[in-house]
Amino acid sequence: MIRVKPINYSHPSLQKHQPDQEADMNSTVPENYLRAVQKYSHCKFMGYRTGLACNVKQTVDQYQFITYEESMQYVAQITQQLLNKGLNKGDRVVIYAKNSPLWLLSDIAISFAGGVSVPIYDTLGIENIVYCCNLTEAAFVIVSTDYLANIVSNLKKFEHLKQIIALEKYDQDALTQQVNKLLLNDGKVFDDTRSLYSMNSNNSQSIQGPSEEIIETTQNQMVITDKLSYLQFEDNTNQLEYLNNIVKNNQLTSDDVNSVIFSSGTSGKPKGVILSHKNVLGCMKCACRQIVPYRYQSELIICIVISSSSPYL
Repeated sequence: MIRVKPINYSHPSLQKHQPDQEADMNSTVPENYLRAVQKYSHCKFMGYRTGLACNVKQTVDQYQFITYEESMQYVAQITQQLLNKGLNKGDRVVIYAKNSPLWLLSDIAISFAGGVSVPIYDTLGIENIVYCCNLTEAAFVIVSTDYLANIVSNLKKFEHLKQIIALEKYDQDALTQQVNKLLLNDGKVFDDTRSLYSMNSNNSQSIQGPSEEIIETTQNQMVITDKLSYLQFEDNTNQLEYLNNIVKNNQLTSDDVNSVIFSSGTSGKPKGVILSHKNVLGCMKCACRQIVPYRYQSELIICIVISSSSPYL
């Protein structure tokens, strides 16, 4: 027999489980997020040590934190940039990046913009990345700079792609160099030693890179048509009114599709599952009941692969 120790609510920092602390199942992800922002505006939202985009070059010793209110500034600006790029209600937006604060903030922003987030494992390989994008008819890809060249070098394979947005500013020369290397091997990652001179004394010639025509075509597709951009942030005043207006204008319902999540693809092609706003909030509701009683000052470390689970937990 398993004996469960009853919870002691006598400590002042503990809050008894209250129904109004849970998500309204008839609401949407954006509405629930705004509710949390207004209730916990100055509480810590998340912490990070490697920058907002998880760049190892930006690693620091101490965790940096942003509050719920500060997170709203990022969400509002990402939402605005998505809408300015022509995102329409129901458009699928693939997130192809490692776990990071901007991953989560972008996912929330996609919901505000009326889009459908399609998070995919960054370990799938470019063939499966293309497969997931084409299967969901993704119009947008939000990608970390580490993987940007993978998308650019395989641009012709994406059937519905309109915009590529990098999580942070990228170096154009470095990107071009990486793309050229990938084009040399038909868009696949290859052994970098191929760029060296042959060790055969009778054939000491360098391996030729992709033709100028291929390079120019790829660059024209990306740059001239303005398909490639990166997230930019400014210090703005409170964006609560802006996001509230966005929610009203989009008229999302709890039954609208919020996201499509894929399996890891270890047993064949990745399998997708469609989740509504109600599905996501239901998942969150169940998970939150596992950490009752709530503490206003608690810090919770969550170890999850957010591409295959609800990041709103």
